[in-house]
Amino acid sequence: MAHDMLLRLGHQPRRSRFSLLCHNTIAPPEPLVCHQQQKSLQKPSLQEHFYQLTSPLRDEAPATTNHKTHTLRLPLLRLEAFLKGLDSTSEHEVDEVVLLPVPPPTYKGKGKEKLSDMPEFPKQFPNGKTTELFHYPIAAIMSMGYEKRQSVTLLALGGFYVNVVVQLVNPLLKITVCSVNQFQWPVTKDTPIIRMGQRTFFFAFPGLLYALQFPRVCGPTVIAYLVRLFKTFSYYQDFADVSTAGSVAGYPCSDNEPSLWNIVRPLAEPMAHEILLLFGHRPGLSRFYVSNHNSSYTRAIRLSATTRTIMEAFVSGSLTLSCITIQDSYNEPPCIPAHASITVFTCLVDALEASTLVSHGFKTIPLLDSCNNACYPSPGFRVWRLNDVGVINFLRELDAAVKNEEECVLSKTVEESSSNEKKGEEVTSNVDDKGKGKQVMP
Repeated sequence: MAHDMLLRLGHQPRRSRFSLLCHNTIAPPEPLVCHQQQKSLQKPSLQEHFYQLTSPLRDEAPATTNHKTHTLRLPLLRLEAFLKGLDSTSEHEVDEVVLLPVPPPTYKGKGKEKLSDMPEFPKQFPNGKTTELFHYPIAAIMSMGYEKRQSVTLLALGGFYVNVVVQLVNPLLKITVCSVNQFQWPVTKDTPIIRMGQRTFFFAFPGLLYALQFPRVCGPTVIAYLVRLFKTFSYYQDFADVSTAGSVAGYPCSDNEPSLWNIVRPLAEPMAHEILLLFGHRPGLSRFYVSNHNSSYTRAIRLSATTRTIMEAFVSGSLTLSCITIQDSYNEPPCIPAHASITVFTCLVDALEASTLVSHGFKTIPLLDSCNNACYPSPGFRVWRLNDVGVINFLRELDAAVKNEEECVLSKTVEESSSNEKKGEEVTSNVDDKGKGKQVMP
């Protein structure tokens, strides 16, 4: 149909006559020409003597024709002026027209629509690529403190993302990162993610325990797709699969239960610690928590800053093979991609905590764990870790990154909390013992 209409108007459809040996491809030329003509029409450079008006009936003059529209055409002698302009603009306008930034995906549904495969949106950098695998408009991430008080601290409230970062120089190396309103944390195959409700997940790291919760409008199809991602990039467990009894679909309580964290945490914490011990990690309170220094909240801030720094090093190319060691598995060939171990991030956080104790005058501090692969059991898959050279290189720039991260998290938490108070929503942040079980998401 399109070709018939072009032929009726006297044009040549299909492939360009000038497309030879892969020259003159489809993408760049036409947008550039349109852009150049648009600028000429807006400026006085396209004057009346540069074009001629023709009637739909070629034998009739424009003034005597009973027609609906006239056609503007450039004579052959006037093409030279436009070609000169196109030559000068093509070089920099190709990037403007062809390499348009892809808008981030936004899932605006209520969870009832079918969500089979969410589209991937890659972002290209000079030495790496970030691919967005999942996005939901609202979620809350909380830190479950390991101190005696065991307070629930709101870390961030906002859009939730799952991204995979791959190096172009070393495409077998990759990291997976989750974020809520720019607060970031890694997802690794040697750390657990435990589902404790219809919309509630626990993340466990050495020295940290997070809780992620989605609102009640987040439907089961969205959660099902997210679970598929968690199963791919982490050590995933579902409490409903290991528990024989429960009040709501195999879970200990409803996600809307006011005492949710008091009920769920004692069940999720032992499961998470068992998995961390399986991979040779230290669960529970950080060894560097001394005299109220290096709290769980501070450790979470440092982990977010470390995650951001390593992501930037990944895509900028500053993280090279000289900074890492790869632990091969017995049942996977070397061509299989190597996933980041959680020690890539926690060894840097431990070093920051140790330096904090030294700066406060503590003479005896715990020894840092070795980054050597021999200190860890074989996980059954390929992982990569930072070596001593990599740790030293990253520590030089982490101090400033941690300060910026803390200011950013504090400002966003205060901003979100104040806006929620105006809406009448209840948000738990640094609550006392009487209110530590209160839910966050409405």
